[in-house]
Amino acid sequence: MKNHSFVSKVKGSIWSKMNNFGIRLPFALIWYFTRYIRQKYWLLFYRSIGKFGFRKIGKNVAIDGRVEFIWPCADIRIANNVRIGKRCVFQGSPSSVIQISKNVTVNDGCYITSMFSIEIGKGTSIGEYTSIRDYNHKFDNPSTPIKNQDYFGSKIVIEEDCWIGRGCIILPGVTIGKGAVVGANSLVNKDVSPYTIVGGIPAKFIKNR
Repeated sequence: MKNHSFVSKVKGSIWSKMNNFGIRLPFALIWYFTRYIRQKYWLLFYRSIGKFGFRKIGKNVAIDGRVEFIWPCADIRIANNVRIGKRCVFQGSPSSVIQISKNVTVNDGCYITSMFSIEIGKGTSIGEYTSIRDYNHKFDNPSTPIKNQDYFGSKIVIEEDCWIGRGCIILPGVTIGKGAVVGANSLVNKDVSPYTIVGGIPAKFIKNR
């Protein structure tokens, strides 16, 4: 019986990957070259003129496009070999730290905002348009407009080698354990055990890896 499961043909060294393009290789090389130039441009920008956005940028960092900052001079630290996608938004307060460890990928359109602390462990991948927010509005006093009340929240930790699917929402106080997988469009409002797969609104245990 024929196996219809998908297996990528693009594997092995960079040269074997290039070989898969066949006669389209020149066009692929032009595309990769222009992307490389664009990434270097944005990296240079955030190391110089835009240095009041990121407190620290490691080596071999790739920034695919413009990053928006809600407040300047926040303590946002990016380690080595990190890739930041296009249209990402970061917000940090003077008292919080956003730490993105090495080999992390933050894909397009992600929103990471902190008043307490957010840590993303090494090797983790964050899917497009995911929101990671460690605080929220208080709303316990109905006689006061919500926007005039204070905030509450606590630290978010995403440990190493996690995969957060596209469009997820990670709420304050959550720890996502090492090697966990969060399905696309999930809302994570409680801790996720290591090496488990969760999904849904709110996210629930599906199975162990």
